[in-house]
This record gives sequence, C-alpha cells and structure tokens, in this order.
Amino acid sequence: MKKAYFSKRIWKEDINVLTVAEMATLSKLFNCAKRFAFQTLVRQKRWERELYKESIHLVVKRKFGINDYIANSIVRESQALLKAQTELNKLYIKQTDEKVKKIKKKLKKERSFLTTLRKIKDSCVEGNLRFPKNTNYALHSSGLISLECKSCSLIWMNTYLFEHQYLDLTIKRLKAKIGRLEHRLFRLEEKKRSWPLIFLAWSLAQKSCLSTNLRKKSLYKIISLGKNFF
Repeated sequence: MKKAYFSKRIWKEDINVLTVAEMATLSKLFNCAKRFAFQTLVRQKRWERELYKESIHLVVKRKFGINDYIANSIVRESQALLKAQTELNKLYIKQTDEKVKKIKKKLKKERSFLTTLRKIKDSCVEGNLRFPKNTNYALHSSGLISLECKSCSLIWMNTYLFEHQYLDLTIKRLKAKIGRLEHRLFRLEEKKRSWPLIFLAWSLAQKSCLSTNLRKKSLYKIISLGKNFF
C-alpha cells in the first residue's frame, strides 16, 4: 500500500477570500466556454454541417470575451474530449459485439436442450418414453429412470415422477432463462444501435478546484490562467 509522507495541498481556508472568489469566477467561465465548444462540436458532427460561418475559435472568443490563448486551449480540450469519446464508442461497440456473440451461443445451447426435453415430454404423453441419442438419461428394466450428472446421479421411481418432478420444472426454468437471454440480447443490440449518437456526460474540474483540498499545481494553473485571461 502506498503512503503519502508529505502533501502539496493548499486548503481553501488558508487562501484570501478574494483569491478564492476570483478562482471560482475564472473556473466557471472556463467551464462554460468549454461546455459550449464541446456542445457545438458534437452538434456539427451529428448534423454534418457547420453551425457558424466563423471558426469555433472566433465564436468562443467573441461569445465569452477571452483572448486567443484561452480560446485555443478551450477548443483543443474540447476536440480532444470529442476524439476520446469517439474512440470509446468504438471500444464499447466491440465489447458489445463480443457479449452478443456469447449470448447467441448460449441461446443456441439452451434452445437445443429445450427441444430435447420437449421430445422426451411428448414421448411421455404418448406413453412410450424414449430418450434421444448421446444423452445421459437411462430407462432401466425395473422402471427406474436415471440421469447421470457430473457430480451426482438422479433417480426417479417411475415415469410419472420423472415427468412432473423433472421434465415440467426444467422446461419451465428453461423457458424463463431463454426469455431473459432474449431480453438481454435485445437490450444490447439497441444499445449498440444508439451508441453512435450518444456521447457520455462529462464534468470539468470546477468542483475539484472549489473543494477544501485544492492541489498546489491546480491552484498555480488557475492563478496563472487569471493573469492571462483577459
């Protein structure tokens, strides 16, 4: 476990009230401009057209009254965030494809097992119990029915008990399980279809800058930002 032997934190209570207020104002203005730039970039990509005749740098600079340096920083951070989110969407879609593949494989297996049990059930109803090949079921000459599992063996005294204690319950559970798997598959496919149009919500460092344990590096960055802001 890592231990901190010293800390570079600067507490808000140790700073002048005017400095804290100035930091809050600058941070709020910077975050508003960044949210505006990011929202503009998202809309331009979604609608596939330019929203303004001027560049995004000039729009942010004129709207919030900041200089070229700060406007360029805001736009670059917004573009980096948009690019990172786009790459994340590709990763999420890839992971979803793998989940969909696993669920389809499991559905195929469960449906095959359900078909086997239904065939056995039909043979029970007809009065001539038969088991498909390559199964672990066995009908003994004494009338006992056995099922060999990995860790144990199940035995039923007659066909009636086998039908109502095992077949009916197992078929019911399998139907419910297949329904849950189909619902999960539907949700994953819908999520995959909606991901290209969704960008995850994001938040800036306003809360961390105004918390009671400000970092020294962040504090110096904000102070230097205020000197060159206007």
